[in-house]
Amino acid sequence: MFSVVAAKKAQEVATDTNYRNIIHTYSALPDSMNLELAKNMMQIQSDNQYKADYDEFMKGIGWMPLGSLESEKNRKAMEIVSEKKYRQHPDKLKYSILMDSMPMVLATSNAKIMDNHLYKKDWEGEKTQIHITPDIPEILLAKVNAYNISDHWTKAVLHDVLA
Repeated sequence: MFSVVAAKKAQEVATDTNYRNIIHTYSALPDSMNLELAKNMMQIQSDNQYKADYDEFMKGIGWMPLGSLESEKNRKAMEIVSEKKYRQHPDKLKYSILMDSMPMVLATSNAKIMDNHLYKKDWEGEKTQIHITPDIPEILLAKVNAYNISDHWTKAVLHDVLA
């Protein structure tokens, strides 16, 4: 029974029941201006009291000093759930690593080892050069055959004979 009474009182406090003064409806003559003025003054006074309490208690509750534990916690929580930060491009994330740290040194050395361009660089340069000495018989035979087959020399000799 006690909890029911307490619940009723709590509900009255929560809904502001009986907070504002309800103006009584007096039965008076219609030309009684004193009664009408008194009603208006009571209504205005009740509204002013309600507004003053609202301004004093309700609007002042949210104040919090900057740098306090609660405000820092709230700021960090807002950063975590920030949609703008969540949707940003990965290139814009702030990240730095020491270049002489062990994982970074290991990664750079592995990248140099696995680099296909560096692996083939020497071969790419040497494969365009001839490594055979020019006086071996096969090279000399190929040069003589090229000379004999060439149209240029045949035409030059024919031109000398006719001239």
